[in-house]
Amino acid sequence: MGVFAGLWGCDSSTNDTVIPLPPDPYGIGADVSFAPEMEAGGYAFLDSTGVPMPLPDLLASAGWKGVRFRLWVDPAGSHSGFEEVLAATQRYRAAGFVIGLDLHYSDWWADPGHQTKPNRWASLDYAELLDTVEAYTERVVRAIQPDWVQPGNEINSGLLWPTGHINSQNGFLGILKAATAGCRKGAPEAEIWIHYAGHQGAADFFSTLEYHRIDYDGVALSYYPWWHGNDLDALATALDGLNALTDKPTLIAETAYPHTLQWGDWTQNVFGNASDLHPDFPATPDGQKAFLEALDALCRQAPECRGWYYWAPEWTPWKGVQATDGSAWENLALFDFNGRALPGFNQTNPQ
Repeated sequence: MGVFAGLWGCDSSTNDTVIPLPPDPYGIGADVSFAPEMEAGGYAFLDSTGVPMPLPDLLASAGWKGVRFRLWVDPAGSHSGFEEVLAATQRYRAAGFVIGLDLHYSDWWADPGHQTKPNRWASLDYAELLDTVEAYTERVVRAIQPDWVQPGNEINSGLLWPTGHINSQNGFLGILKAATAGCRKGAPEAEIWIHYAGHQGAADFFSTLEYHRIDYDGVALSYYPWWHGNDLDALATALDGLNALTDKPTLIAETAYPHTLQWGDWTQNVFGNASDLHPDFPATPDGQKAFLEALDALCRQAPECRGWYYWAPEWTPWKGVQATDGSAWENLALFDFNGRALPGFNQTNPQ
C-alpha cells in the first residue's frame, strides 16, 4: 500500500460499530510554503465569512488532506530553511495532514530554467557532490520524516547545474541516484516522487529514468494552463500514458488558476494577460473554482492518479498594497486580497 493510500483513507460507522473502509488513495493538497513567513509577520487568514482561523484549521475544514513545503539548502534568510520547514511539518503533521517535502537542492528557486548549486557546494568535485547530496538528503529527510518527498523541483533540465544538467546525462543520473538513495536511507517508508513541469516531453524523460532503473515511486507533474497548454484532454492522455509507461501512480504536484486579473500590490505578477486564460474558465472566483472542479474530475478518472496540489493558495498581498516585494501570485491565490477564502478553497466535495 502506498503512503497516499494509507493516510488518505477513512472509516465509517454504523450502529456504533466501526467498519473500516478500503483506503482511498486519492487526495487534494496545497503547497503552503509562504505561510510560515506570513504568519510570523502577523498575517491572519479568514474563512469565507471573514472569521480568522489558523491555516491548518481552515485547510482541514475545507477538505484539504495534504501539504507540501519547499526546502532550500542555505537561503539568504530563514524562510524555507531547515528549521522553519521542520517546525511547519511538525505542526501540520500534528493536525493530521499528509506531509510532502520538496527538495530544491539550491539556496533559492529551482525550476526548469534555474538549477543553481548551493553556494557551499559550488566548488565540490563530482564524487564529493554525490556524497554531499546523499548525506544532506538523508539528514533532512530523517529529521522531517515526510510521507512523500521530491528529490528536486521540476527537474526537466536536470538539477545542480552544470554537473547535473540533463545534457550531461551521466552527471544527472548520478546525482539523482544519490538523492534517491538518501531518501531511502533517511525515511524508508516515504514515497519518492520525481517532479517534471508540464507534460510535453515527459514520456521521454521518464523513459530515461525507467531505462536506467532510477529508484522512485511516482510521477509528479506541474500543470499551469498558461505555460503547459489549455488542452485538458492532452493532460489526461499524458497521465494515462505515463502510468502505462512507468507502472507508477501519477500526481499533479502543482497547479493554479486566477480568480481575477487585478493586482493587489505593486509587485510584478506572474499572470495577468487575458489571452492566457483557458477559454472555458474566466478569471473570476467562480471561474477559478470551475477550473479546479474540471481538473479534479480529470484526475479522478486517470488510472492511479493520486490527486492534485495547489501551489501557494495562501500567497496574498500580505505586505500591503504598495509593497514591491510582496506577492507575485495574489490573483492566483485561493484567498481574496483581504485574506478571505474564495469559493475554490472549499474542497470538501469537489466532484
